[in-house]
Amino acid sequence: MKGFLLFAVFCLFNLSALAQIDDVVAYCMKKFVIDGGFINVGDININPNNIDTATANCETLLNAARAEAVGGLESTYKGQNLPQAKVDCILKAFGTSKMFEYSTALLVLENLPITSEAKQQNAEVVQGKMAGFNTAVMGCFMA
Repeated sequence: MKGFLLFAVFCLFNLSALAQIDDVVAYCMKKFVIDGGFINVGDININPNNIDTATANCETLLNAARAEAVGGLESTYKGQNLPQAKVDCILKAFGTSKMFEYSTALLVLENLPITSEAKQQNAEVVQGKMAGFNTAVMGCFMA
């Protein structure tokens, strides 16, 4: 559980910092979680700043953010002197549990022009999906 909390803080902190720096990154994150079905917010404007979406290289930006999140998670667990097999198990759980995607969804929800009820409903669904990571990590520690 401690590792999950550390990861969540790390991921949300770093992704929110990216979102504040660049409108393109914010747009890409919104597009990623909405088009990917990680949140259900209906038809909203995800580009209020009218960035040039034709030149937005969302795939590269998101891959960099994912790599940073994975690297931070790996560092956190290696810093706890866990055996590499357990670290590898946790990183695999991170991927299969879609933690990057759901963490990004929670971040994006905070800044969308939707009702607080819609934000809460989406957050509850996303947090429920994230619970699978806790279960998987516990399994890594038991192995």
